[in-house]
Amino acid sequence: MSYTQDEGTHMKSTVETWKGLIPGDIVTVTEAPGSYKFINATINAETGETLWVTVIGGRKGRSLTRMFTEERIVLPKEKALQKQRSNRGIATEGEGQ
Repeated sequence: MSYTQDEGTHMKSTVETWKGLIPGDIVTVTEAPGSYKFINATINAETGETLWVTVIGGRKGRSLTRMFTEERIVLPKEKALQKQRSNRGIATEGEGQ
């Protein structure tokens, strides 16, 4: 986690895990065609409010890093998330224990 301070008085924190996501997890972004992978989220360190979510992806053949508000990020269902991680060789909770 890293902290920065904007021009105002708000401390911002960048986190690599957010709402159960880790970097590389596939998410859907409303009103943004294409495929996207979660990178990180930036939150207000004082209030815990999500300021934006950073993803990489886009339409086929394009790979752009973009930031969206939390409301535009559609989280994958747990079963789909487990399958994604399994395909990437990442153990999920309860596996391999």
